[in-house]
Amino acid sequence: MARNPTATKEKLLDAFDTLLDEHGTAGATLDAVAAKAGVSKGGLLYHFGSKAALIDGSLERLDQLVGEDIEAMKAAGKRLHYYYLETSAEVGTPLDRSLIAAGCLALENEEAKAALRRTSVLRR
Repeated sequence: MARNPTATKEKLLDAFDTLLDEHGTAGATLDAVAAKAGVSKGGLLYHFGSKAALIDGSLERLDQLVGEDIEAMKAAGKRLHYYYLETSAEVGTPLDRSLIAAGCLALENEEAKAALRRTSVLRR
């Protein structure tokens, strides 16, 4: 059976974001991410060669999710206020988890701070 590298990368990013939320940056080690994702450490390192690469991947995904959210807002047209009300209290969505992870990273990472600043500028 062929493996899906995109699905594996997403599992790893999901695990990383979850660990950041649950345990902060100290608990989001490469070993912990691999274990949570059900991937070997070698498999993790194949997709993300370092913790810095994992951080970059998480922040890139945040940018992507914010972009998708903006497109959904635009598509809502005159129903934008309903879109806002329907989605503003959502918890546990990929965008929500990604924003929380970036917030955890921003405590000690300048790229994460910049990514969060971009989200507020883009959403205006």
